[in-house]
Amino acid sequence: MKKIMLLLFAFTIFLVGCNDETEDEDTYDFTGINLGNFYMEDSDFLTIFVEDTLGGNELKSDYYYDYDIQDYDVEAYRVLLTKDTVFLMEETGAELDLHDMADEMWFHIGVTQRIDVKTVEKFEQIISVDRDEYITFEQRLLPMYTAEKIRIPPFTYEDFISMVLPFNNEFLTILMIVEDYMDYDWDLYDEYQQKLDQYSTRDSPLYLSSIANDEYTSYYLKPLNIEEYPTFLVIDESGELLRSTAWDDVSSYLEENFTTVD
Repeated sequence: MKKIMLLLFAFTIFLVGCNDETEDEDTYDFTGINLGNFYMEDSDFLTIFVEDTLGGNELKSDYYYDYDIQDYDVEAYRVLLTKDTVFLMEETGAELDLHDMADEMWFHIGVTQRIDVKTVEKFEQIISVDRDEYITFEQRLLPMYTAEKIRIPPFTYEDFISMVLPFNNEFLTILMIVEDYMDYDWDLYDEYQQKLDQYSTRDSPLYLSSIANDEYTSYYLKPLNIEEYPTFLVIDESGELLRSTAWDDVSSYLEENFTTVD
């Protein structure tokens, strides 16, 4: 009986040890928004925004409306990627290394996408103070960690909207998504922009931006589930206001919500 109890005890200790190891492997030190990368010969840097005193864990496109640099603190990190960094693609379960990622970094990690980071060094939260600018414009002198593992979730619709938000809350983002740049009639584009010019002011300019659903951008466009081209999107700080395959719908929206410029 004692032998059985000892065996059960030893087995329990073994299971606990395995659970601890699994839990440790799946624990990440921080989660944040990718602000972009900087490539060097045999390494790569990401800048990851975690939170700040202005928008919490959300980036703000209209930060300067209620922004005082003297009161601005931010938690953000430079993350060094090396040949030993493991990239876990959450959607497929695949684990990639820097060599797999280097030539196609933006096929796998979108700007404004939230990712999880586990560091090689012992992680300690560091709040950066005495900044010269908002985090999207000033990323120097941030604390740096080396990435042991990065978990990359699928790029979502919310990630896309965050990526294309207008510069401030007085602006609109107007997107035209085409299937192929080479096959599109760009005379129509000029015609559409002339329509926007009728409502555009110096303080609130209106521009028509275009995206082709090619090998590179398909990563970003996939969550939109676009089936017809061209598709037009009108977006403001609250999100998507209009989606249509007809420019006339965009024109009607402008006529209903804007005044023409004399």
